[in-house]
Amino acid sequence: MSSLSIKNLVYRYHNQAVIDQLSLTVNSNEIVCLLGASGCGKTTTLKAIAGLIKPESGCIAIADQCISDEHCFLPPEQRNLGMMFQDYALFPHLTVAENIGFGLAKWSKSSRQARVEEMLALIKLPDLANRYPHQLSGGQQQRVAIARALAYKPTFLLLDEPFSNIDHQVRFQLIEEIRQIIKAAQVSAIFVTHSKEEAFAFADKLAVMDQGRILQIDEPQALFSHPNSKQVAEFLGNGIYLAASYNNNRELTTELGLLEADLGLAQTEQAGQVYVRPHHLTLKADQQGQHSVKARRFMGEQFFYRVDIAGQEIEIAANTNAIFEIGQPVTATLLPHPVNFFAQS
Repeated sequence: MSSLSIKNLVYRYHNQAVIDQLSLTVNSNEIVCLLGASGCGKTTTLKAIAGLIKPESGCIAIADQCISDEHCFLPPEQRNLGMMFQDYALFPHLTVAENIGFGLAKWSKSSRQARVEEMLALIKLPDLANRYPHQLSGGQQQRVAIARALAYKPTFLLLDEPFSNIDHQVRFQLIEEIRQIIKAAQVSAIFVTHSKEEAFAFADKLAVMDQGRILQIDEPQALFSHPNSKQVAEFLGNGIYLAASYNNNRELTTELGLLEADLGLAQTEQAGQVYVRPHHLTLKADQQGQHSVKARRFMGEQFFYRVDIAGQEIEIAANTNAIFEIGQPVTATLLPHPVNFFAQS
């Protein structure tokens, strides 16, 4: 069942398309991430869903009700959407309980109190009901913000860069906690970020955007392993391109060796490039090696070595049992992996 449907959405600013024929479906109880660099149109798409801007054309439907065209444009307060902002936007003069219950003014006092207590239990902060936002940690403020967004039982939830202000050390623990809260509430959501790591950890599906369009949408692992374009491959992970040729034996020949790959190409032989990421490679010491270590940095359990391959530099991880010196000749070897091959146009 579709919770949100967007079809052929267009929005222009100063005669330039910020959202360009964008289509997207979010299923019931699904979290979809709009992922892309700054200026790709992801936050503008969120604003269009929220009703903060009016699209030029196209349709946004929530629970099969169109809310965006000229005949049925609903203002934000009538869309039954929960929103969580980058800065949480908690009211500093209200307690935690009062913040959570802020949107429940039309509920009876007993119903409002019961719902606030339910939300406090959901976010595991039942003992902090009478504290003020300045008395909470950043993670606690974030949980209060998500509780407030969910308190009045919205049809859909919008999250705009909600983890950007959280310390890296606790960020991913909090991401998992917020994900569990949303799943427990059985609410569909769209989440906006430019961080691949946050997107992989939080979303059920990723929609990679560029210039107002969705380039590809899929589950995180599938998207990472099988990008449909160079643009998606490069955005999701740093790597290098190696010249490659595909032959009748379902093999790719590269300067670093052969890769088995059933690419399902119509042509039995084809030239192109294979996109290789750091974890696709391993290093070994070799006095006759054609590559050399350009730089090294220690990261606790691993060293990261910057190596020149085919005139391109790539950083490859190795455990601390294998230590290479700067300038040392090495051989880089390809490991079996899902192949990202882009045929020569």
